This record gives sequence, structure tokens and C-alpha cells, in this order.
Amino acid sequence: MRRPLALLAAGIVAAAAVLLPALPASAAYTDGYASFTWQGEPRAFSGQVEGPSGFPTTSFTTTSAGGAGTGPQTGASTWQPPGTPLADAFGSSQGLPYLNLRPTQNNPTSPSTTTYAFAGGSPTGGWGFALGDIEAERLTVSATAPDGSAVPIGQLGYTGGYNTCSVATGSAACGNTTGGRPVPGPALADIDPSATELTIADPAECSYGGSCDTAGASVAFLPTTAIATLTIRSTWIQGLPVYQTWFAMDSAPLTGTVTVPPELPAEEVVVELLDPAGAVLEEAPVDPSGGYVFPQVFPGEPLAVRIADTATACAPGDASTPITVDPAGSVAAPLEARGLGSVRGTVTGSGEALAAVTVDLLRDEAVIATTTTDAQGAYRFDGVADGALSVRTAAYEGFGAESADVVLDCADLEAPTLALAVDPVDPVDPVDPVDPVTPTDPSQPAAPGADDTPDALAETGADAAPLLAGAAALLLLGTALLLRRRRA
Repeated sequence: MRRPLALLAAGIVAAAAVLLPALPASAAYTDGYASFTWQGEPRAFSGQVEGPSGFPTTSFTTTSAGGAGTGPQTGASTWQPPGTPLADAFGSSQGLPYLNLRPTQNNPTSPSTTTYAFAGGSPTGGWGFALGDIEAERLTVSATAPDGSAVPIGQLGYTGGYNTCSVATGSAACGNTTGGRPVPGPALADIDPSATELTIADPAECSYGGSCDTAGASVAFLPTTAIATLTIRSTWIQGLPVYQTWFAMDSAPLTGTVTVPPELPAEEVVVELLDPAGAVLEEAPVDPSGGYVFPQVFPGEPLAVRIADTATACAPGDASTPITVDPAGSVAAPLEARGLGSVRGTVTGSGEALAAVTVDLLRDEAVIATTTTDAQGAYRFDGVADGALSVRTAAYEGFGAESADVVLDCADLEAPTLALAVDPVDPVDPVDPVDPVTPTDPSQPAAPGADDTPDALAETGADAAPLLAGAAALLLLGTALLLRRRRA
């Protein structure tokens, strides 16, 4: 609610807009009204509208100017009171968040544009939004459908104008009490339901009493069709305008129970709430009695619950339970939790069970556990997390090593039998046989071998010397006898 400001005051506020940051993001969705995240810089802010679990993810961008009083607000000083359209549908917003935005610049040619995008499209009911403090600016509202077409204003659920509550203006400014001042926007009877834009402003264009309305002029919308984008354009009229935005959604509790095995502490079990695509929206702990609760879930959307995989608990397979929450609240079908899985199997060799064989359990080729087989050749690994695994034996007493791959999914998994094969002995190259040697009398000359030849004697000459000496002696003897006979 802004009155005309003197030039000096305008300069002070403008300086504050540069020096002071926006308020931090508000708390999470509470009691019917969304919270807001907020980041960026003047004329380039963005954030999230955070509704109850199950409401589509909603982001926004804005070219609003920044400064003090811009961004998420607490709702302590201004709120939607009972007797107004949004409060009648979702409850009073006192003490609950809303968003303050401004034109891009304080002149009639620099409007800001704020666009809210609903992932997959908004629901066709169960939610609404309100725009407040529409006094020193003119707002233009439009929307597109998930197919990209323009949404007729008649389907945005325009409810007409009223005034909010504000601590600054006192209780006389609550509800539809206007203190004689006009409320913003056209009367319901005056709008064209087929139009694709709706302009909202103080009918007197800030000329009432020489200033803009200061009684919290507001409008509300309760859409009845799916919306992909919602766009609000804010155009300056007078002073330093700021307008307010509330988002409100239905919510209801979702409760359920979990069957927990005796060996698993209930407090180690967690339940996940899933959106239609299977993404995790929220987690809830399990109490000692096995119960859990999601206190604020958007009703009417196809959701699911399942046991989360943790360090000590899991559920086999998908094991999710579909649920659509009723506006009055719902109870999901019971869930079953398990401790971590196990891998067991048997080791054999030549068809017989092998005892005392070392077996390794591997994940990503790294050993994570080791055990040995019992007298029946059986082994077991307990407390194993899900995933791709391998079991492997070492070589064992003449048997070779063996391995098998398995995939564990929160179960008692029996691995394929590890049947060890006999470890083959490496072959030895044959050696040529050696002929036996027959012993001989050392006093007798050795008989020539099968391979002996005269060439061997000729080559050495070792055995010819006695023969030559004898021949020479006979020759000399014959010569001597011949000479004697001649003398006679």
C-alpha cells in the first residue's frame, strides 16, 4: 500500500532497493499455503513455489525490481482472512508465506513479467492463487494450457475483488470491508469468459482521495483446468508499487504401517512417497509400532509408497504400493520391510561336496567378504546390499578355481553351484630312450660296437703300433738269414 512519495523519500527507498537483500526463502508448505525459494538479482530473480507432496513442481522467473520488501514474506502483517475466497477454500493465511514483487522500473513503460511454470501441468482443481495490494500498479493475468494454447479467463476461476487484512491499516481493512474504497478488478458480470487476458487495477486509477487504495485490494482465482504457465505483468501507475502473491493448495494426511522383521529395528526403516514417474517426493520414518505418516499430501494424484533401500533395510523388487490420497486423508496398504539380503550356495568337486573351500564375495571386482564351506560344501553371506556381485573359489587340493555372477535384490539368493573341475597336470615332453650298456671284463679288450668302423682305427692310429713293430722285426730277421746263406 503505497501513497505518493516525495522525491527525497523515493531516493531513499531506491537506495535501499540496491543495498538491502530480499528476505530469505520461507519455510516449507504449511497449513494450506505454499512457501517460496528465492535467488538471483534485481530484474532476474527465480525460485520455486513449494506446495504439498504430490503437487507438481512449480518454478518461476521474474523481471521484478529488487530491494527491501521484495521476495518471500512471512504473512505476519498481511494475510487472507476468513470470509475471502482463498481463505474460505484453504483457511486463513495469517502467519503464512506470500511473495512481494514490483514493476521492473517505476515508470509506465517498464512492466515486470513473472511466469510460473507447472511441470506436467497443474491439477484441474484443489488449488488457487490470490494477488493483493493492487493499488499503485496495474496487473495483467494470462495462462497457457499444457498443449500451448491460451487458457480462457473463465477457466481461471476469477472470483472478483475484495480486501485483505493488514496490521498497518487495522481491522477495518479485513475481508470485504473496504472502508468506502473501491475494490480492484472488474465485476464478475463484466468479464468476458472467453478472453485470454484479464487486467486488474484500482477502478479509480489512484485518483480516489488523491491517492491509491490503501485497504489491501485483492483478487483470487480458483482454476478449473490444467495450466502449464501462469503469467502476471505488473505496470507502474504511481509511487513505489509492490503487489503480493499467495498460492494455496489442498492437502491431506497419508498414513500406513510396515511389517518389520524382529531382527531389524523399526527406526532403521524409511518409507518413500513417489510421484507418478517414480521420483521420490518425501521420506517418512517408521515408528517403533511400525507406523508412518506423510502429514500433507496433495489429494487426487496417483502416487505410491515403498520401503527405501538403506544400509540395513530394503524391499524386494519395486515393491511399491499405489495410492491416491482422498481429500479427507487415506491409509495405504501395508508394506513389508526386510533386512539386507543374503547370498548362499554350494561348492562341489567331481560331484561331491567339498568342505573347507575358501569362497570370496566380490562387488566391482573387489572382495567384500570371505567364508569357507561347511561339511556339506555350503556357504552363506548375510547382510549383503543389493546389486551385481560375484562369488569365487580359490584352487583347492587338485581342483581349479571357479566363479559365478549374481544380482541381489533384497532377497535370500541361491547362487549357482560352484562345481570345481580337476586341475589338469601339465604334460611332460617325451625323452629318447638310452641303450643299456653291457658290462665287460676289464682284462679283455672291448668288443667293437655296432657303430665301430675301420675308419675309427685309421683316424686314431692308436692300435697299429705293435703290428708295425712286429713287421719290422720280421723283416730284419728275414734279411739276416738271407745274408748268412749267401756267405756259406
